[in-house]
Amino acid sequence: AQQGNDVKSEEQFQAAIQLADANALLHKDYGYLCHLNGKLDLAHTHLTRAVTLDPGFLAAHNVLGIVYARQGRYEEAKREFQLAKCDRAEALNNIAFARLLESDLENATAMYTQALQEDPKQMNARKSLDSLAHISASQIAMARQRRSNADVMQTGFDGADAACPGER
Repeated sequence: AQQGNDVKSEEQFQAAIQLADANALLHKDYGYLCHLNGKLDLAHTHLTRAVTLDPGFLAAHNVLGIVYARQGRYEEAKREFQLAKCDRAEALNNIAFARLLESDLENATAMYTQALQEDPKQMNARKSLDSLAHISASQIAMARQRRSNADVMQTGFDGADAACPGER
């Protein structure tokens, strides 16, 4: 049932964009939906359009950064997170979220841990780490198998003033 709703939502966004292509919010929201559905190239297209229409659209920069992180494009993600005015802990939290979406539990855990080291008040990271602690060994093995061909993440954030987007 959910998949049918997503298809209908996508069709509605496409129709709305046909009528109002210069609406940055429409492009951001459609890009966000595409990101959640794993359609990263389409998400990139619409999020890029949103920030082109409104260069100060922080939420669009934020989601675009997450899309780049999901694609392993960390320098571009870092740039978008800086444009979204996120601090380093937020950036690390959102990279962790991107890794989690890609079933990379080990690197997600490491990034959430770094986010908490940067800012012990980072509640999203704390909640996510608590949830990850309850994942069974078999779930971790299945996640590892799903990403068996993926490389270990290289973020390039050591010592950098990076920022990463988090939906607020």
